[in-house]
Amino acid sequence: MTKEKTGAVWGKKHYGIRDITKYHLKPAPFVVDAVPFLHKHNIKTILDAGCGQGRNSLYLKKEGFEVIPVDASEEACRLTKKLFQQNNLSVTPIRLELQNLDALRSESVDAIVSVTVLTHILDPELVLKEFYRILKPGGLVIADFATVKDSTYPIILKSGISLGKNVFLEEGTNVKYFEDPEDVTALFYRFEVLSIQEITFEEPPHPGSRSYKHSHTSYVVTAQK
Repeated sequence: MTKEKTGAVWGKKHYGIRDITKYHLKPAPFVVDAVPFLHKHNIKTILDAGCGQGRNSLYLKKEGFEVIPVDASEEACRLTKKLFQQNNLSVTPIRLELQNLDALRSESVDAIVSVTVLTHILDPELVLKEFYRILKPGGLVIADFATVKDSTYPIILKSGISLGKNVFLEEGTNVKYFEDPEDVTALFYRFEVLSIQEITFEEPPHPGSRSYKHSHTSYVVTAQK
């Protein structure tokens, strides 16, 4: 394991390019699909947990939500702020590790969206505990977890360092794949799981990582506090 904090390693690996146009800026399909559901539940404030370059934060902002982007990477926070500025919007991303969101008050947000993040955390239960704390009663969390059907799985199976069953260290960062949806829903024992869906979506090449077109297959969980 690396001695550097996860956010620093992730930032150097994925977000070291200053030109925001080099990044994939379309929102994740399941975030787009969730917007009517979020409006129906009168969601106003959304935490984008692991905001990356800000693509989902920007989309949710344009859909009328108050968005709080959070990421452990200094580079990601910078890119998110820059993306908002280029769209004539302002935002102040918060740099925090998701396992310790102490800068955020308990019961302070209506919903949390987390895209392709929890699959890179060895113990996502620690993050979900923090999500539960900062969500208002009745608040929603929408998050995805990579499955063994993900197109990256056979690649990392060969190139990564095994840390356990379907868990790998890849160039300084962790990745965990799930075989069974029940293993995912079990992580949400504090919540009421409203749905879990297996979805596949295409992604273009990413700078700094995944320099090839690829698809992600994930279990997307919607749960309520």
